[in-house]
Amino acid sequence: MFKISKKILCLSLSLAISIPAVSTNACGTAVYSYKNAFMDLYDKIKAPASGYFSPEGIPYYSPETFIIEDVDYGHETTSTVLANFLQLEAANSYLKGDWSGYMKAWDIVEEYAIPKDSEQPGFAADYDPNYSSIYYPDGNLLDYPQQIDLSVSAGTNPLAKDLYTAYGKRTLFGIHSLLDIDNWHRYGNMGDGKSRASKINITGRGPGETIWQRLMIPAWESFTDKPPFSSLIYKTSIFPKPWAYTTSSSGDTNIIKSAYYANKWASIQNKSSDINSYISRAVKLGDYLRYSMLDKYMKPIGCSSVNVKSDGISAFHYLISSGYSWGSNIDPNGVAWLKGSHIIHQMNQNPMAAYALTSTDMKPKSSGSSMDWQKSMDRQLEFLQWLQSAEGAIASGCTNSWGYNYQTPPIDSPKFYNMAYDSSPGAFDPSSNSSFLSQCKSMANLVEYYYETGDARAQDILRRWVEWVKPNVKVAGIGEFEIPCDIAWEGQPDNWTGTYTGNPDLHATIISYSRDLESAAMLSRILLTYSFSTKKHSTYDLEAFDIGSQLLDSIILGNQDEIGYTNEEQRGDYSRVFDTEVYIPKGWESTSGQGAKLKNGCKYIDTRPALRNDSNWTNVESSYKAGVGPVFKYHRFSAQCEIAMALFATYIEKNDIITPTPTNKPTPVYTSTLPTCILPHSGDTNNDGVVNMADVVILARCFNLTIGEEGFLPNCDINNDGVVNMSDVVIVAMNFGRTK
Repeated sequence: MFKISKKILCLSLSLAISIPAVSTNACGTAVYSYKNAFMDLYDKIKAPASGYFSPEGIPYYSPETFIIEDVDYGHETTSTVLANFLQLEAANSYLKGDWSGYMKAWDIVEEYAIPKDSEQPGFAADYDPNYSSIYYPDGNLLDYPQQIDLSVSAGTNPLAKDLYTAYGKRTLFGIHSLLDIDNWHRYGNMGDGKSRASKINITGRGPGETIWQRLMIPAWESFTDKPPFSSLIYKTSIFPKPWAYTTSSSGDTNIIKSAYYANKWASIQNKSSDINSYISRAVKLGDYLRYSMLDKYMKPIGCSSVNVKSDGISAFHYLISSGYSWGSNIDPNGVAWLKGSHIIHQMNQNPMAAYALTSTDMKPKSSGSSMDWQKSMDRQLEFLQWLQSAEGAIASGCTNSWGYNYQTPPIDSPKFYNMAYDSSPGAFDPSSNSSFLSQCKSMANLVEYYYETGDARAQDILRRWVEWVKPNVKVAGIGEFEIPCDIAWEGQPDNWTGTYTGNPDLHATIISYSRDLESAAMLSRILLTYSFSTKKHSTYDLEAFDIGSQLLDSIILGNQDEIGYTNEEQRGDYSRVFDTEVYIPKGWESTSGQGAKLKNGCKYIDTRPALRNDSNWTNVESSYKAGVGPVFKYHRFSAQCEIAMALFATYIEKNDIITPTPTNKPTPVYTSTLPTCILPHSGDTNNDGVVNMADVVILARCFNLTIGEEGFLPNCDINNDGVVNMSDVVIVAMNFGRTK
């Protein structure tokens, strides 16, 4: 059961003198408001002094620069961060009735993250859809660089003709997944070495390459005095000066999802014409994103040999892989390539994006696109059903290329539409499905789809998942909570036959808990949206609402600082900065943009000497020497946006926005789920005329009780919602010390 420590509740209340994001209502008294909390956070994120944005207006991964995870420097960014940016601006535009912020955000994304035609030289003329890609085998890290094998024929591209017919171009329209905003690596764009917001890639040498063993390399390699960095990945003479771009499907689908909401909300406000051209960009993005529904080398699904070539259509698995990539030579020489991904993971599935591109007016221009996305929507739902464990957690994924080289899977491998179960798609260290955050990513998309459609398939998956989560959320007071962190997996799913079996041999065990803000905010939004969905489509899950709202309130009231929300985290893994060797094969030598001598035996820090100039270097180095992990208080952009969207989602459900009133009438004021007018003595549970610790003690005794339960006191249900919870705690905290 969801629990809160009553002792800590009392202590927390006694400290809660200053409440963030308060407004003053008609009574002249402070009122905690989800809307105000959203606007307060939005203003902090956008404030230049907070450091979330570059001078160009591009959101950083984090204001803090020493951070190593999806990026190796905080002032880089990812397409997922850009998706968060667009969603944040869509929500703010809806609240204000002014869509200029959303439009400006889209302009920034297109300007800096979508490669222009001039950045794709040779592709239009040299790409052959009948020979979709060049092939080299994936393998263990020490097997790289791999030899390109021109004798292996990739399949036919089934989308190229339709896309050209629809858009009149052979170049691609996709969001590059990684930007070095401050040009920290010193590569610049198109080889100039100095331009900002430069496009970079990771070496990506198979699933065994960890974040500590990879290099960041330029997307455009025009070097004349050293070998291309791509020669760490593959051996060939046909790409002397290569360029390459890579998309991330999770970022792209969330951009499409944000466009769906922007389109919906602008329509409510009769402002669709303001943003139609921007919605069209998202739809176009979805047209090209179908490349993530194809096998990596466009080989037929169920393939178990590199020598089998597909007709193109047979290469569709209709799930969302990790993305697609494409490239050619800076000096065109008749060679270009395009490929999908072997990595098909549950966390990348987004039926909400598929719904947006099939069931609304956001229909793609390509003739077969809507049908492809409809198939994808259904296939994604089946996929999540197939992967749901006996406990309710969602297992990892599948592959069409066993061993990443089209080998024959073991005979007992469970199958999903002829693809084999993969217990850790894309990464081994750590396992790609060991993080609770990966659970939240897919469930956040699914719950929004359920809210919009009422699809019973989504409801069934979510119900089992939510029931698994509920007992594992622990809120001990303001700012004190624990949610699942690491998950251990055992067994495998049954073969998919079209019906969920309960997967009695597939099990998930939570082995650790954390206070990760991004996961917590996402979880609160999932639980709240699920409760709203059940109220709309089924039987209201009040417990999910209660847990979600109290988790969110705990974050808002206990984790705020001057630029957003944060908590302390200890990074024991940063010892690998000093200890881990970045794999560079013997005999390969070069120089990085930062001037590092790259050769066999380099440690992580040797490949990124600029880290020694970071303001947090002393903290990291001294902690390493002391044998402890350094402590940080990060403000990841994605975490701030997840908190903001949890606040926003709760606000619009409880107090939905109407079309702005004419200027000659007063604009309505909307508040949170708390009373619109909290009197100065609200929270005086014992009616002695003052709100003090005596009231705190009384409220703590009946915390979590609902009407009808033994011990429930109506005076403690201050907002009259039928349960004594964090909403009532907030009121007592706001009025602490007040008298009648």
